[in-house]
Amino acid sequence: QFIDDIYGVRLFGYKALSSQRLNDREEAEHNMQRIEEYIRDRPALLRFLKHTPVFERSQLEAIMNLTRDISGAMINQLWDMKAVSMSGSHLTLVPEVVQRVREMEESR
Repeated sequence: QFIDDIYGVRLFGYKALSSQRLNDREEAEHNMQRIEEYIRDRPALLRFLKHTPVFERSQLEAIMNLTRDISGAMINQLWDMKAVSMSGSHLTLVPEVVQRVREMEESR
């Protein structure tokens, strides 16, 4: 009960953050066809994400030889579809997308 009480304290924000992450994962599942099409249309992005499920924008730019504007647009698209979450400067593919990227790479 104590843990549940602490978890629910609004000032700590654990419950709100957890709820948001669950909602984002559900939305990512709902968007999975769009996410898959977006990634499949960019083979270099597919390869990058398969090998680097946690990354920073600068890594995307360096590995794929992208301008800041293009990498920003890619990240924005992935973010809007809830394919990635962010912690500090690190972007992380949500688990469902990691699995789909692996499946896509295997089927190539």
